Amino acid sequence: MSLLKVEGLGKRFGGLKAIDALSFEVAAGHVHAVIGPNGAGKTTLLNLLTGLYRPDAGRIVLDGRELAGEPAHRVAAAGLARTFQNLQVFFNMTALENVMTGRHLHESLALLPALLRLEPMVWAENRCRARAEELLQHVGLGAHAGARADALPYGMLKRLEIARALALEPKLLLLDEPAAGLNPTEARGIDALIRSLAAGGMTVLLVEHNMRLVMEVSDRVLVLDHGTKLAEGTPAEVARDARVIEAYLGAEGPPAALAPAAAEAAGAAAGAGHA
Repeated sequence: MSLLKVEGLGKRFGGLKAIDALSFEVAAGHVHAVIGPNGAGKTTLLNLLTGLYRPDAGRIVLDGRELAGEPAHRVAAAGLARTFQNLQVFFNMTALENVMTGRHLHESLALLPALLRLEPMVWAENRCRARAEELLQHVGLGAHAGARADALPYGMLKRLEIARALALEPKLLLLDEPAAGLNPTEARGIDALIRSLAAGGMTVLLVEHNMRLVMEVSDRVLVLDHGTKLAEGTPAEVARDARVIEAYLGAEGPPAALAPAAAEAAGAAAGAGHA
């Protein structure tokens, strides 16, 4: 069953077609990766899905609800949350407070009860705090709940953004380069976290340059090139696609030089399938 349907999506910036007639679906409970060379349109796609950009054409349907052209706050309320390639955390707040902000759509916004600290408001705040603590524990930051974000290392901040996105209780979680800038050990930790989320039933749309991570955690892979769909399939199918190899490595040189990269990626995908 498809949770997200994208049909004929298009976005222009002047004369540049950043996304051109793009269609794909994301099945509920799956990890669906989006890959492609620099400038392929991956971040533009996420910005369209989350309401930061308004599409020029096409449809975006999440769980039966049309979202194309909706503002970001309505998209979030519909159940779509994201992280960012460039960290967007509140550095002057604690890790716990950062995650609590992610629950704002689930909390009362009544001003007077908040000012008077009425009992129902206190109960709601305690529930919010408890849920935020659970999410920090889930992403491996339970021991750092009281630490200010500006005191946390980069790898932990990546996890903090994921926890804050999860606080929205989304139907679909968009992860924009969650392993970018991480060392191999930290990247494996993100790999394990995504696997854990998927095992718990979370649907994930992942944009990532770390091909080993993509091949190990993804059920499906969508390859973009200049804003269009170049290929789509299982990790193993995509890894063997000659068009994908050419887009990443170029067509110069003998074709045999491209085979080892494809074989390595296909091997990683096959290994993940037996894990």
